[in-house]
Amino acid sequence: MIQCAWAATRVKNRYLGAFSRRVLARRGHLKALVAVAHKLMLIVFQILKTRETYRELGATYYDRKNIAKVAARTVHRLEQLGYEVVLTPKVCPAQAIEIIEG
Repeated sequence: MIQCAWAATRVKNRYLGAFSRRVLARRGHLKALVAVAHKLMLIVFQILKTRETYRELGATYYDRKNIAKVAARTVHRLEQLGYEVVLTPKVCPAQAIEIIEG
């Protein structure tokens, strides 16, 4: 299972690769491999239990889950580097139409 985890950590733009990098930053290489192996076992168990196909969450899963946290962390890091940052949310086309018509 560790060999499968090692292979999964080498893949870019995938959920398990992103998970591996998150754990690697906090715990180290070996613990990250064991954590990915554990995550793989959980995924396999759920697939066998529910008989559903695997849905790839993508490498940006954690960023999409905590958008405010990611923005705050990025702003804080840029301020540490000596920049002044002001964030303004981007309006998507559907929201712009509602604003104009509303």
